[in-house]
Amino acid sequence: MAAMLFLILLFTAFRIKVPHVAVAGVTSAGPQTLNRLRNGTATVLADVKVRNPNAAAFRFGGGGATIYYRETVVGEAATPPGRAKARGTVHMSVAVEISGEKLSGVSRLTEDVKSGSLMMSCVTRIPGDVKIITKKHMVVKTICAVKYDYATGQLTAGHCSQYVIS
Repeated sequence: MAAMLFLILLFTAFRIKVPHVAVAGVTSAGPQTLNRLRNGTATVLADVKVRNPNAAAFRFGGGGATIYYRETVVGEAATPPGRAKARGTVHMSVAVEISGEKLSGVSRLTEDVKSGSLMMSCVTRIPGDVKIITKKHMVVKTICAVKYDYATGQLTAGHCSQYVIS
C-alpha cells in the first residue's frame, strides 16, 4: 500500500516541472533615455520573474540577459543567482546597459525612429536545478518582445516565448 502511494506521488505531485521565466516589465533607469542616446549608454531595468511550479525549490545560478535590436546585440547584463521557493515566485531587477554606438550601427535605425517605435527583444538565460528524489538540471531560455515608443519614451514588455535546454 505504501509503495503504491509512493508511486502515485512520484508520477503526480513529485513530477519535476519547468519553471516559468518572463520579463514582467522594462523601465528606463535614469535621465538618459533612448531618445537622447547617441554614442553613450543608457541603462534599462528589466524585471525578470521566475515562477516555480514544483514541490521543491528551484536553485538557479548566474545567467544572463541580452537585448537585441534587429538581431544585433545592443546590451548585455548578468542575472544574479538565487532560489525560488516551492510554488513561489522571485523577481529580479536586472540593469542592462544599452550601447548607443552599437544601436546606431544597425541599418534601418533611422526608418524605425521615423516610424515612432523600436522593436527589440530581451533574451534571458537562467540555468538551475530542482531536486525531488532525483536532481534535474535545466536551462530556461526566454525571448520577450520589447517595444520602445519614441513619443512617450516608454518601454513596454510584450509576448514571451520560453525554451528549455536540459
